[in-house]
Amino acid sequence: MKSTTHRTKTELVEKTLAKEMFFIVGVAKSGTTWLQHLLDSHPEIVCRGESHFIDIFHASLVKAFEEYNNAVVKQGGVVAHLKEYGGHVDTLRYDLNDSFYLLVQAIGLMFGKWNNDPSIRLIGEKTPDNIACLSLLSSIFPSAKFIHIIRDGRDSAVSGWFFNQSGLAKNKQIVQTFDEYVRGFAKAWSSQINQGCAIGAGLDDRYMEVRYENLAFTPNDEATKLLRYLDVDDSEQCINNCLKASSFQSLTGGRRPGEEDPEAFFRKGVVGDWRNKFSDDLRDDFYNIAGDTLTRFGYEG
Repeated sequence: MKSTTHRTKTELVEKTLAKEMFFIVGVAKSGTTWLQHLLDSHPEIVCRGESHFIDIFHASLVKAFEEYNNAVVKQGGVVAHLKEYGGHVDTLRYDLNDSFYLLVQAIGLMFGKWNNDPSIRLIGEKTPDNIACLSLLSSIFPSAKFIHIIRDGRDSAVSGWFFNQSGLAKNKQIVQTFDEYVRGFAKAWSSQINQGCAIGAGLDDRYMEVRYENLAFTPNDEATKLLRYLDVDDSEQCINNCLKASSFQSLTGGRRPGEEDPEAFFRKGVVGDWRNKFSDDLRDDFYNIAGDTLTRFGYEG
């Protein structure tokens, strides 16, 4: 029974890893979840998250390997190092490449749990933090595509602040003022978005950038570009179904964009809300910290 289960899982992983994959990345509160819902609504795509394969699973895997490598040396004592006594502790070690192999298998196993419909052609995953891991993911999945959603950092900062204040993030201790949080966010936003774009530029047609604002103002055009990039059905009916399923009204149970619920994950659903929250001084501070990045992406000062 156990061998059958193992064989079944092995076949599942192999079958899953043979499918086309993509990863959604972006700075926190940039619309990654919205984009995930849009693509997951497509009949040929399954897109889930947040799996945190790199920052949680792989980090734990590396730690386990290190603990094993250290423990196996201690277990054998000095004798383990002496070849005349049959010692071979130098071969009883895992390295970083071994951890990447197991990481790929684990991702395949997880993706396989999502892939129970034969009509599914693409498997996607959304973890915003993976914006810092594009190089690693692109190397272990050499044919995967990456979709980077970019949003005005000031709107992302406002969204992040309210999220951290809400019951959704009740385990986080808020010790900063709003202005302090925004200044710190500005620095992180500029660094992460530029890093992601720089790495993405080297991935050629495996990398696509999507603007949150374009998705809000011209959703049909942006959805069409996305579906064509992923090479799936981009018919008008399919696009309309995806947009309807991922609309602010659908995701919030009936609220319209602009109708704010500060305790909800999808809080307000509008572009430019930072203008209602920032003081003149805070606006200037954000620009002084991240003005070059704002200008680069066409966001007003």
